[in-house]
Formats: sequence, C-alpha cells, structure tokens
Amino acid sequence: MLKVVVVTLMLLPAAPHILYTEAKAASYNAATFPAHAKWGKIAMQQVKNKYPYAKIVDYLHVGREINEPTSIETFKLQVKNGEKMFNVTVKIEFDTKTENVLNMKLIQTN
Repeated sequence: MLKVVVVTLMLLPAAPHILYTEAKAASYNAATFPAHAKWGKIAMQQVKNKYPYAKIVDYLHVGREINEPTSIETFKLQVKNGEKMFNVTVKIEFDTKTENVLNMKLIQTN
C-alpha cells in the first residue's frame, strides 16, 4: 500500500477570505492551482455553511492520504466568530479515480 502525504501552508488575509476563493481563483488557470485547491475550496465552503457568521482567518492544507481506491484530503482552518477563535479540521474522503465525495467530517477544536 502506497501512502503519500503532501504538506502545504497557505496563509490568507485576516478578513476577506472570499478574495482568495473567488477573485484570485478567476485570475489563475487550472494548471496554476495545486492539486488540493479544489478540495480546499470545498472545505472552506463547508466551514462557511456550518459557521455562517464566522470568518476564516487562516488555512492549512495538512495533506493527502491515498488509500486506494479512496483518498482523504485534510485541511485545518482557523475561524473567528465574534471574539471566539477556534480551529476546524475538515477531512474529505473521495474516490481517487472519479473524485466523487464519499464522506466529509468537520471537527472543531479550541
């Protein structure tokens, strides 16, 4: 069994996390984005859905775990809701060949 883990750190501006996901995304072509960008966008959207009044202030791509026939992308997002700051780990399991999402977990930690 081959297991590959890739670690990437991406810091976002403190307030306008939408700037990265929408405006900047429009200025890049698909070849410019890292392989995990698609999954990072899904992770950020899920966190925004669960915490609609919170702001994502930091973003970390923890890595990809490949367990054929599935893979798991893991992200850690730092979220600020009012004065409260907390982390949300997002794990997205998907079919490696079709990229269909099979399972998604959001885990909040302080």
